[in-house]
Amino acid sequence: MTAYDKITISANFYSIASNKFQCSSQVSKLAERIGYDKAKERISITNGCGNLAEKHRYEIDGIRYHKCLCDYLNPYMGFLLEIHNQYDKGVMPFPGSLSEQPAKIIEILNRISAIKSDYLEYNTKEQEKNGRHNN
Repeated sequence: MTAYDKITISANFYSIASNKFQCSSQVSKLAERIGYDKAKERISITNGCGNLAEKHRYEIDGIRYHKCLCDYLNPYMGFLLEIHNQYDKGVMPFPGSLSEQPAKIIEILNRISAIKSDYLEYNTKEQEKNGRHNN
């Protein structure tokens, strides 16, 4: 797996999983109060959408991102997340057993599993730190 693959998968997962990086929905909500142009500008400045910052804005799994994670969004990632959900249930993405699957897709699915696990662990720690627990 290339470094670009790792960066793209991590950024896309966090963009989809966290409201913080769903910039278009943030703009829509804020636009109701202050207008679309002002909302887009404010969210862009706050999150770094489309702007390459000198210092990194976010760090995920040792990878530093110098712009908003929404800038890395790839529509194909939703498809990969759905394949991952099926894979977790034992359904292979291609015909055949696990050993007959393309190595690249298994590598991607393992990467998504690791990121998902890290994300859930991080959220649990944040909730405990803030006094909120999931039951």
